[in-house]
Amino acid sequence: TPEEMRAELEARVSTQMRDEIVIPFEIDDEIRQLARGVARNARTDDDKVRAIVGAITSLAGFSISYDWLSNKTAKEVFREGKGNCLAYTNLFVGMARAVGVNAVYADVKFTQRVTREAEIIVKSTHITAAVSVGGGSTLIDFTSNPERKYTAFKVIDDLEAIANFYNNQGFLYGYFTESDDAGFDPQVKEMEMYRLALEILPNFAKSRNNLGVALRRRGRIDEAIEQYRLALEQDPRYVEARSNLGTAYYNQGLTEKALAEYRLASEYAGPDGYVHQR
Repeated sequence: TPEEMRAELEARVSTQMRDEIVIPFEIDDEIRQLARGVARNARTDDDKVRAIVGAITSLAGFSISYDWLSNKTAKEVFREGKGNCLAYTNLFVGMARAVGVNAVYADVKFTQRVTREAEIIVKSTHITAAVSVGGGSTLIDFTSNPERKYTAFKVIDDLEAIANFYNNQGFLYGYFTESDDAGFDPQVKEMEMYRLALEILPNFAKSRNNLGVALRRRGRIDEAIEQYRLALEQDPRYVEARSNLGTAYYNQGLTEKALAEYRLASEYAGPDGYVHQR
């Protein structure tokens, strides 16, 4: 429940970061009543799922307004009518659980990599919902085909889903948010969000890699290398972190070490892989 998750996060997060805590799948009474209303006559979990998907789709005039830059909570996407994959998944998970459906988050093997600089790789992944229907798992994805089947996915727990939420927020601050006259510095918030994700889930390699990228962009190469190495301790086959580590070594003049990392990254990269070599 949101209450249980909030207690868990407060036990993990430093005091100075507790004001940043939100529970992305938390819903309010208005959303809860909608979920229960549309599912009132549903006989099975499958029927409930379809009713909730229909209700969410109808919020945007039966045309989901997908905006990959909109990293929103369930309550925000409900009222604003647009969001990214994780935002719509937050709303679905909250509504489905409100009517007794065991909805969880799923990390799908569909990768987006976006970077301003060719020599570093920032990674985010596609998050959907998954439910157990008819003896198997069905993915709920808010596209034109809301029950798209993927060849590979893994169910993740709520902690990892929330870590993804803050990782996404850090990326958006770092690349798409401008400073304002009130002294707001998005580069500072970018680092805070990556660190918050790591307070929630210290072994979250994605945020380790992205924090390393943020440090590298600020010229703090030694600290970036430390983050890439920590990411690789969690996943030695993490192609993006290994490629970024190679580039950091190259920029330090450590050509042989850089080549060794590039070769490993190339070896581990599948058809979806991207490796930068110089």
